[in-house]
This record gives sequence, C-alpha cells and structure tokens, in this order.
Amino acid sequence: MPHFGLIDENLPELTKFLLRARLHVRGGKIRLERKRINDGIAALYDALIYALYWFFLKDDELEPLLYDTYGKYKDELDLYKILIALGKVDREFNIKSFIKLSESALNKEVKYFDQVQILLNYDHLMEQLGILPFDEELLPKGVPTTL
Repeated sequence: MPHFGLIDENLPELTKFLLRARLHVRGGKIRLERKRINDGIAALYDALIYALYWFFLKDDELEPLLYDTYGKYKDELDLYKILIALGKVDREFNIKSFIKLSESALNKEVKYFDQVQILLNYDHLMEQLGILPFDEELLPKGVPTTL
C-alpha cells in the first residue's frame, strides 16, 4: 500500500491515520494514472476508511460513535451513515457502490469504471472529511515500497 515505509509507527494514532489517508489518496491516483485500476481503487478505498476513522477520532463528540458494542471500529458504511445523519457530509457520494467497486478491485476484477464521476464525488467527500486538499510538501518524502 502507498504508506509502507513512509509513516513512522511511533506517531500518535490520529496523525498516522491522517497521513495514511492522504498518502493513499496520492498513491491511489498515481496508480490510476498508471492504469493500475484495481490497485488504485484499493488504495482509495483504504484512504476512505482511514479518513473516516480520523474524522471520528479528532472530534471528542464523534469519537464514541466510532466504536461498536465490542469496542471495535464500526465499518465504513455505518460511519458514513452516522455522518449523514449528523449533517457532517452530504449524500453525493454513493458509498455502497464504491464499496462494491472496491471489493471487485481487491479481487482484481475491475477493467473499467467511471473514473471521472467517481473521483469527483470521492474528492468532494474527502474535502468534507478534511483530507483534501493537502500540501504535498507536508507528506513524508520518499517512494513507498509498493509503487
């Protein structure tokens, strides 16, 4: 994944999640440009998951809503529904379709997808979550071991 070898594991969890989300957005888009569709989608999916975790963890009022009854992180669909219900994000992003697309990508089954429309809506959501835009100069330097 786009963060291997670039994130200091001694950083606070909140910082690691933000860096991971941003590195995966960057890495996912690089992969898409290189026609590595499945790898690109998988990286963007990972970025979304960590963006959601980060968004909940950075807010004292939202943080308790991150966990299920067993103390584990809720899945991305549940987290997204919570954010919609609270008015933190709008409904422009079809997360269910993106999850299906991501599952297909993880199985290396995606040959084509509506990249322009999906990325437009994806970027809009990532802006609402505070992941985009970001300054490239603030991200760790170097090339991840998987690019």
